Amino acid sequence: MADAILNGIQVLDFTRVVAGPYCTRILADLGAHVTKVDELPRGEAPVRSNGSASNNAGKRSIAIDLKQEAGVEVAQKLAESADVLVENFRPGVMARLGLGYQRIVEINPSIIFASISGFGQTGSLTHRRAFGATAHAEAGLLWVQQQASGSQVPVSPGVTFA
Repeated sequence: MADAILNGIQVLDFTRVVAGPYCTRILADLGAHVTKVDELPRGEAPVRSNGSASNNAGKRSIAIDLKQEAGVEVAQKLAESADVLVENFRPGVMARLGLGYQRIVEINPSIIFASISGFGQTGSLTHRRAFGATAHAEAGLLWVQQQASGSQVPVSPGVTFA
């Protein structure tokens, strides 16, 4: 990996579900040192923030309670030495946690701060969550599948590819 294109790049990963973890997996595959920030497990429920195992291969992981001041301080300390921060919370969540763009660039002015959002960072639809099924429905794919199969109800494609 010494000659990988992103060798030496430090990525701080605050991503969840599919889009974010897939993005940072690609960065890891290209040689970046990706530190995945997961929430602490609560009870016996599985932690869903980390996405699938395949989308998190090649990453290091740390569990931090971002709802506690001490946890936010740890995350801010990690941001000091990161080259890139990637997050895909709903718009405004990182700022509410004390980890928004303005705060992070105060800590590290040269950081690249990337936010992944299905409906953008500004505008009237930012409050909406976007998952594969949302994109399939919004694009009309469920209707197309319904028509193709002759079904009376919308049909999911079975595989998320949005």
